[in-house]
Amino acid sequence: MTFIALLAAFLLEQARPHPYPNLAVRGFILFAGRAARYLNAGRPSHGALSWCASVLPPVLTASVLSWGLAAANPFLGWIWFVAVLFFTTGFRQVSHFFTGIARALKAGDGQRAKDLISQWRNESRFEIEDGDVAKLTIEEGLRGAHRFVFGPVLFAVFFGPAGAVLYRLAAILREEWAGQEPELAQLGRFAGTAFKWLDWVPSRITAAGFAVAGNFEDAFYCWRTQAGAWPDPFNAPLLASGAGALGVKLGGPLRRLASVEERPGLGMGDEPDIDALDSTVGLIWRATVIWMIVLLMVTIARWVG
Repeated sequence: MTFIALLAAFLLEQARPHPYPNLAVRGFILFAGRAARYLNAGRPSHGALSWCASVLPPVLTASVLSWGLAAANPFLGWIWFVAVLFFTTGFRQVSHFFTGIARALKAGDGQRAKDLISQWRNESRFEIEDGDVAKLTIEEGLRGAHRFVFGPVLFAVFFGPAGAVLYRLAAILREEWAGQEPELAQLGRFAGTAFKWLDWVPSRITAAGFAVAGNFEDAFYCWRTQAGAWPDPFNAPLLASGAGALGVKLGGPLRRLASVEERPGLGMGDEPDIDALDSTVGLIWRATVIWMIVLLMVTIARWVG
């Protein structure tokens, strides 16, 4: 059932892609913002309270609906599963910017490529050098593939529709509540901590998938020796593994207008170019196919057993 639901959701998203943030995401962001305003009074515990009040009602609703519909009619439960996956996962939410940047670079339109990567990263295009566009695009592509595809799918496999909802909502709050003003900083701290624990296993499974789909030896070497130095522990394993699997260099210094942002290096080989963007798409699709095959085999084994 899970395999067929995932396949149906992927095909539906390719045929009828929805914008991001979609209506469900925008509604949740408004709901979480109101919950935080009512429950947050500046104490550390209020971050946890606001997070739970925002996340748990939708998760419990998804769980109850999943159980109730499946009990009434298994087909209705399956339709609900597909609907949840359709709104919580999706390659198009990654490929929109990635494909546009790749096309701009191939057409020689560096300015358009810089505009798109700056929108994707929510920063000024004047802060991005031409030589860093391909590298930043690959980093965002690997992160996005995990955040919008592999992460919620893994939670859906283990915990059903409620798992996919939990993962996506936790990821959204981590992004929305990061960098809050001092009186609201506890919101961002708890959201970051909660997502770190939720994503610890999925991020490593995604990193393993990149390794299997690419250069296995280099991927695990980079993961083992370089991920620990990366400042963002959320994405360190999958970025290090992805860089090694692709045979390119990610991370490293980012040249700004009046300064240089020092970052540890990831991967090995050459600096990424336009061809490396195509290789990244291939890596993500191969990793997806590998995990779908694994899930199919598990599903067949359950049917046979």
